[in-house]
Parts: sequence; C-alpha cells; structure tokens
Amino acid sequence: TSYCIRTHMVIDDNDGLHAAYYANGDYLIYMHYDGVGWNSTTVTSGVKYGEVGIAVDSNNNPHISYTASGMYCGNGIRLASFDGASWTTQSVESGTNMGCESSIVIDENDHINIAYQYRDESKLKFATNRSGSWDRYAADPSPTPSAMYPGYFSSLAVDSTGKFHIAHHDNQNNDLRYATG
Repeated sequence: TSYCIRTHMVIDDNDGLHAAYYANGDYLIYMHYDGVGWNSTTVTSGVKYGEVGIAVDSNNNPHISYTASGMYCGNGIRLASFDGASWTTQSVESGTNMGCESSIVIDENDHINIAYQYRDESKLKFATNRSGSWDRYAADPSPTPSAMYPGYFSSLAVDSTGKFHIAHHDNQNNDLRYATG
C-alpha cells in the first residue's frame, strides 16, 4: 500500500494540471492531468519526507524542489527537472539538517527560485539560478540559533522586478514572518 503526502500542484498555460508529492518508500512522484487522464511517474528515490514544491517553465515543463533523504530536515535541497523527454536531478545546496519546507517559483525568464529551511543554523534560505549557477542567501536568519526557527511552511513569490517575497512560519515564536530581497 502506498500513500502520498505533502502534495503540491500547479496549472500550466494550457490548463494542464501538474502535481508532485512524497510517497512512502522515499519516492518523489510526479502526476500530470492532460484533460483526459492522469499520468504518474516516479521521478527519483532517496527523498526525505516533507514539503515538495512544483512550478512549470515557459515550455510548461515541471520542476520540483524536494529534500534529499537524511535525518531531521534532510541532507540538502534538490531539484528535479523535466525537459520534455526525461527527468534530471541536481543538488541546489547540500548539508545536514537542510532543505525541508521548500517552495519553488520560476520567473518570466525561466530562472528557478527556491525557498527552504536550514534548521541547524535557524535560517530561511533562498536560492536562485539567475546567474547561471546556484546563488544562495539567508533570507531570514535568526540572530542566534535558538532565538527563532524560521522557514516552516514557506510560500514564495517573485514579482515583475525579480524581487522575491517569502511568507513563512517561525516555529519557536509561533509567528508569521515575511522576508523579501
């Protein structure tokens, strides 16, 4: 018996539905509804239980942010991308207790932007490939590792000027937070 959890969905320019979720056995599953039926694909294994994010590029190809398997928050943030023919995966940032609670947005220039949590350092992080490689920033760092636990339930948006906006939950202070940059 399998189950799905932490499902996320997006609609493309042709009203196609794209969904991604974590399934038992540490699998990342992608589903697409083309107006007639659902197609399901196992994208990769070695996925940590937790939030996944999905977005589509200008060609309506899906890109999924997920956490690499590991203890606590996982062993880094990863990206699975479909180019119309096959899936590839890559590391965005590796490290222990990092990568969970991700949210992904693709801007009008097909640049990928991901918000995620780095629990060991109590940081909400933001990564983008605008420069052609991954640039990573602390979007909302805690002044000290125990002062707050930001980055839970992240929701990311990028405006028309390329500025990111992230709403997220601070689990230490039970507070809604907002980061921008």
